[in-house]
Amino acid sequence: MLNALQATKTAVQTLYTEQSLSAHLLRQKNAGRSLRQIAAQFGKPITHADVQRGLRGEFPKNAEKRKAFGLAPCPIPVNVYILVALAMYYKPPKPRIYHKWRDMPVSALRTSILNREVI
Repeated sequence: MLNALQATKTAVQTLYTEQSLSAHLLRQKNAGRSLRQIAAQFGKPITHADVQRGLRGEFPKNAEKRKAFGLAPCPIPVNVYILVALAMYYKPPKPRIYHKWRDMPVSALRTSILNREVI
């Protein structure tokens, strides 16, 4: 029972936000632990350089390292530039200009007569 209690005390928390992880790393650093000791607490894929970047607020994009840190996986980026490019080249259709009333479809002729537009 004592070993299980000690294991839960020393285990790394599984779900951090980036702000809470940064605060946790700073508390560990202020407690006098070295960067390598803090990295060893998180496990194999985390190095002292990752801990140093975490103290600066820069967190890894690698899913394995994020999982070892206890962070949620990175969101998948959305390619917004495709939508912007389509919006740039889209031109709304121009209204058709009829020169003779005989060329007009019946619906357009009816609308122009009802609205008293000059043909």
